[in-house]
Amino acid sequence: MPITVHIKGLDDVLGELRKVEPEAKRAVANVLREKARAIKEDAKKRCPKDTGALSESIRYTVSRRTLTAAVHAGGKKVRGIDTYYAHFVEYGTQKMRARPFLIPAGRAHEDETLEALTDALYKVLEG
Repeated sequence: MPITVHIKGLDDVLGELRKVEPEAKRAVANVLREKARAIKEDAKKRCPKDTGALSESIRYTVSRRTLTAAVHAGGKKVRGIDTYYAHFVEYGTQKMRARPFLIPAGRAHEDETLEALTDALYKVLEG
């Protein structure tokens, strides 16, 4: 015999959540943009500098549709210099020690990003 659980008021709660969905997405995207920018700037400070091209190649993207953010380094030409080597700098090679700059920058901002996302969603749901 199956057991069924009914939650009273769930439809009302889901309806209210659907109403705030656009506002919540906007709030999350804003936080992601702000924190991705902070991580980018932190990564630029941590990035080893020779020509400065690798540091200049650091950029971020934010998708409001998927609510994701990414900070990238390398993979493009800066002042005529191909920065394909970003991965080698971050992780090292057999002949070169790793000099991570991107991952440490991201990790340094994990807690504040989570806190900012929580605060933003709380404000949307509260208001």
